[in-house]
Amino acid sequence: MINWSYWCWLEWNEEANAVVGVSG
Repeated sequence: MINWSYWCWLEWNEEANAVVGVSG
């Protein structure tokens, strides 16, 4: 089973990457 904190971090990281991609 994947670590929940790690999974949550991955989710946040994806969101952060999306924001960075949009803002340039």
